[in-house]
Amino acid sequence: AMWETSTRMPQRFISFTTSRPKGVRPRVVSALWVEPFFDSHDVKTPLTAYMAPIHDKTGRPVAVIGADVSLDWLTDKVNETDSTINKDASLASDLLGLRSKSYILNHDGTFITHQDDERILKDNFFSHIESYDGSDVEGMLKRMKEGRDSEQESAEVFLYDDQKCYVFYTPVKYTRWTIVTVVPWRSIDILGIINGIMLLLILIIAMLIIVAVTHFYIKRETESLKKLVALTDDMAKIARSEERFSRNAET
Repeated sequence: AMWETSTRMPQRFISFTTSRPKGVRPRVVSALWVEPFFDSHDVKTPLTAYMAPIHDKTGRPVAVIGADVSLDWLTDKVNETDSTINKDASLASDLLGLRSKSYILNHDGTFITHQDDERILKDNFFSHIESYDGSDVEGMLKRMKEGRDSEQESAEVFLYDDQKCYVFYTPVKYTRWTIVTVVPWRSIDILGIINGIMLLLILIIAMLIIVAVTHFYIKRETESLKKLVALTDDMAKIARSEERFSRNAET
């Protein structure tokens, strides 16, 4: 692959062909994603690059192979994931307009992906997130910078662009990036209400089934009793008829 200066190849990759003391074991370098940058041709297309070392049979790194990846393409992939999430919560997203949004952030909070192209590599997530009702926004940002996963996400509500939300985040392996999903707080509350209603409906349906089954068995048993009662009445009528017949014969 051919690389231009805009790719910003990490220094540790530019030492594979240099000489080293005899007997010194070469350092094995893993693949990585480089810091996002703007294409050197038009100075406006946001890119990142994936690079990996190539080793010879002895394990010695001899070259680097890589490819530039458009951040617009990466944004489309993130948006596809959001579409799946919002589809699963269609009531909140379609009827109420409560849509979850995901972003990939650089270690300093810069947007690597965003639905608004103008924000990619130009705006910062950290400047849009605020505390709400005493939530620990500084602690959350600290954990994100340290590359940690979010914990007890629904326990704290934050303000993102002045909208109350829950924030879920996880680091991206082999990078200094973080995937962040911002979920409107009403979405989860509505989901809880919907689940409660669904549970109530299930209980009602179960009760109706129990009532129907009980009614069926009671009706079947009472039909047998009715037949027995009818047979008893018929036998009583026959007995009375025989008694009258005997009386008439005596007279």
